[in-house]
Amino acid sequence: MVDSESDDPGTIVVLGMHRSGTSLVSRMLEAGGVYFGAPEDLAPPATDNVRGFWEHLGIRAVNDALLARLGGDWRCPPESNDGTCDRSNDDLRERARTIVEDLGAASPLRAWKDPRTTLVLPFWRSLLGDRLRPVLCVRHPASVAASLEARDAMPSVLARFLWQEYGARAVADLAGLPVVVVGYEEVLRDPVGQSVRLAAALSTADRPVDADAMVGAVEPALAHHHPSNDRVSTEDGEHVALFAALGACAADRRAWESLRPTFPGRSVVFDEMMRDSARLAARLSELRNVFHHRDREAELILESANALGREVRELQESRRALERLLDSRREPEPRGRLERAWRWARGFARRPARKRRLGLDA
Repeated sequence: MVDSESDDPGTIVVLGMHRSGTSLVSRMLEAGGVYFGAPEDLAPPATDNVRGFWEHLGIRAVNDALLARLGGDWRCPPESNDGTCDRSNDDLRERARTIVEDLGAASPLRAWKDPRTTLVLPFWRSLLGDRLRPVLCVRHPASVAASLEARDAMPSVLARFLWQEYGARAVADLAGLPVVVVGYEEVLRDPVGQSVRLAAALSTADRPVDADAMVGAVEPALAHHHPSNDRVSTEDGEHVALFAALGACAADRRAWESLRPTFPGRSVVFDEMMRDSARLAARLSELRNVFHHRDREAELILESANALGREVRELQESRRALERLLDSRREPEPRGRLERAWRWARGFARRPARKRRLGLDA
């Protein structure tokens, strides 16, 4: 815990469009010594992110509530986020302040990650002011669209709209802050250089970030949906121009202050389509979760049945071994021995030669 606000290095916030490498960058930062919260406070791993999300569940809940009050969600951003600073959101502001204070009490070098934060930045800036330390993750729109299509069955046109909306919101709402832009493709291509760059930007004199440890957290094998060169070269639109500008910032070829937000065009028809798509995607996600849980339950039942079958077979084998052991140690019954001796004697006596020899022929 810091002694005073002047000693506070601020809170690192990992931002960016969904599927843009925010989890990868958060994993790197945590390996470098940045605190993201207690394990029970973070979203658990899933099939689409097997190493984890590093998303603080409390922060996510606040962001979801803010977006809902504005009439949207992460798939269907509201047209304006100005209402996030209204007095009607004071309850959420208190919840958010408590979470941030708890993070700061646990470690002066702390962070949170949630892509939804990108859509409600005025709320968080009103809470943290200049102590907000943004890290903006950028990935090629074609890769993001392919990933969202595979995970959420999201139409490509909507994914590209969301990519531009998130990017433009970041440019507009982070003005005046020292933003660190990180390119997902660059991290995979040059993890050492990008780790050193991140550590240099986020370390303080007495709270360094370990760049060497960050390098070890990069796993290129987990990356999917790389756009082909042909696909990238033929794709155009305002979202591609924004990607180029943000990529120049990530490569330190352009100053963040020189960027200007270019929001995607919206219409009543498009907004309605976006809301319908969001509802369908949410329902699909719900059904997938139900299927996943039932599939997992079936797997557990099958595993239990197989384990029980093995136990039954082991018990049967133990019983057979015990029966064999008892048979080998069982003494013949006395009556059975007498009967066998009597039958032998009668058979012996009936033989003629032996009868004469024993004097039994009279």
